[in-house]
Amino acid sequence: MTIPAPPVLNPHRPLALALEVSVQRDLMQRLGPISLRNLVLRLRTTTAVCVGQSSEEDVRYDHICGIVGDIPIAPAEGQNDFSLDPGIWKSHVVPLVSPTFGSSVLSIRHALEVICGFSTGTHKRIQCLRTGVEVIIADAEFHDPPPAYAMINGIEELACSSSDDL
Repeated sequence: MTIPAPPVLNPHRPLALALEVSVQRDLMQRLGPISLRNLVLRLRTTTAVCVGQSSEEDVRYDHICGIVGDIPIAPAEGQNDFSLDPGIWKSHVVPLVSPTFGSSVLSIRHALEVICGFSTGTHKRIQCLRTGVEVIIADAEFHDPPPAYAMINGIEELACSSSDDL
């Protein structure tokens, strides 16, 4: 999976993502043709609150894209990698969620999850693989990542390199 660096996603914008399937040649020869049967892209949002000794965490999932089909995974001769067509998810956008944020009491973190189902040869059984990467969700209004904060003398302050950053 390839996403921009830093991994900043903007709500209501198309997902900038490249997916590549890597399969060892000998595995393909033993199993026969491999097909992508389904693909799910979703955003996991984890909101955590910590006050004193008490903490609570809530996890929510927002669906971005889901496809079902039979896409042959056929790397070019001598290659192990096969790139999926980004047109599959091009018309889907990042959902409107709270931007990534962190403080000593509250944090909102996000991860982009990719779940793929594959079948091999003539088998109808689908094997699922899941991967994910932490991402930063920018503010929908400003399209900027959230500012960095630092603890100074036990007080949380905006971490700036100069007064021009304010």
